[in-house]
Amino acid sequence: MKEHLKDHQDITFSFEYENAQYHALLKPIGLKDWNLLCVNMLENSHLFADRNMRMVGLIFLSIILLVVGLLIYGYRIILKNNRELQKVAYFDHLTGAYNFSYFMTLGERYFMDNKCCSVAVLNIHQFKFFNEIFGHDLGDQLLCHEKKVIENNLHDGEFFCRDTADQFYVFLCETEESVLLTRLNQMMEEIIEYMDLLHTNYHLKIHCGVAISSEELIVDNCFEDLMVRVMFALAKSKETLLSNIWFYDIELHKQEIMDNHIESHMEQALKDGEFQLYLQPKVDMETGQLQSSEALVRWITQDNQQLYPNQFIPIFEKSGFCMKLDMYMFEQACLQIRKWMDQGIEPIGISVNQSKLLFYESDYVERLNAIVQKYQVPAHLLTLEILEDLVINNVDAVNEKIEQLHQIGFKVSMDDFGSGYSSLNILGKIDIDELKIDRIFLQEILDGKNKKAQIILEEIIKLTKILSISTVVEGIETKEYHDFVKSLGCHYGQGYYYDKPISQQEFEIRYMKERR
Repeated sequence: MKEHLKDHQDITFSFEYENAQYHALLKPIGLKDWNLLCVNMLENSHLFADRNMRMVGLIFLSIILLVVGLLIYGYRIILKNNRELQKVAYFDHLTGAYNFSYFMTLGERYFMDNKCCSVAVLNIHQFKFFNEIFGHDLGDQLLCHEKKVIENNLHDGEFFCRDTADQFYVFLCETEESVLLTRLNQMMEEIIEYMDLLHTNYHLKIHCGVAISSEELIVDNCFEDLMVRVMFALAKSKETLLSNIWFYDIELHKQEIMDNHIESHMEQALKDGEFQLYLQPKVDMETGQLQSSEALVRWITQDNQQLYPNQFIPIFEKSGFCMKLDMYMFEQACLQIRKWMDQGIEPIGISVNQSKLLFYESDYVERLNAIVQKYQVPAHLLTLEILEDLVINNVDAVNEKIEQLHQIGFKVSMDDFGSGYSSLNILGKIDIDELKIDRIFLQEILDGKNKKAQIILEEIIKLTKILSISTVVEGIETKEYHDFVKSLGCHYGQGYYYDKPISQQEFEIRYMKERR
């Protein structure tokens, strides 16, 4: 052993001490002549191994428990986050009702099952003013109250949502109109009862639109189309100030679509020359000869479909487009007179309708004069027809404008007299050249509905002669009408008895050849 120690070699050996066997290791540590002695008991050495195994197992078990604990914690966090995400994704944060996106998902799912249903939409009239008057807190409370009312009135399988501000959509498993009316009226009454809690005389009004699913929508799974219909119904409901329920009307919707088509195409149609000049003759009642004509517009589309004035004029009047159209038609009338003159045809007068909006434009007279000068046509051949409601309460302003028109040479006619606010007093105040009497007088007289109308018509014609105003009676459709009007001493007649409105080309063939 000494020799090994001298050589700095490791020495292993066994020995017995107090009846116990030991293993030993003697190892030089490289510092001076120092050595490290390691002694291990041979007996019960397996206990150390068991202890080490238990320690390792305990460590692994702790790690596994930690991992499982972390997984469970993470899963709970995910569930919580999912619940929060679901609340954001599917529910309205204020009322707790479904939001619109989830409502659409459920509705489309229901439609896939080919079931009949209806959708209603409830909207509080002028809700923004309610918020201004009572505050947003009470406004929010009202919405929560509305949510509870709707929720309490639903049947199995029905659901609802809150969309923007005060708008709630309700999906109902009911298609019978009378039943829907009863149920929705009940909801609306309970919602309005909220105002009793405020002890105020503020009257809450609710608009409601309803669309009932039809066979073609179910077959095509067109839930979105049903939603379009219910919004259309709501828009119609809002046209009245009363609380009411409006059911979708497909024919009315078709008309709305047509109106929208007209409004979206009118500007381009004007540029493309689709508005065409038609002329209807005015006849001298004494001689039966052509005296003049009225310019009427027809919309002939590029695919050769014809639209009549009653289809588009009301829309143009609402949008203000009638001003552009009236000026365009005036120019077309001037162009037609110019063509007749260039062809050596003795021209006749043309009457052109003028809207109230256009008449009161500050540069109205100047624009008309500029067109007349452009085509070099006599202004006295052009009669500007204005409606009688333009004159009401504006006699002085209208007379001032008429005087400017007279100075250029234009004639002015009051159209549709007798259809609205007619007053004989106006005839003595307004400086018109012609009075066009509405067809309603003829219809009421000859149908025997109003015997006094004949007396009134006779006096009107007498009065106009005294005032040197020529008269035209519109709507003469039969010989009976013609003979009656002629007997009254009216100057001119216009109507289908003489001819319908016809194109410029046809008018020229029928009436203007003999005037060369």
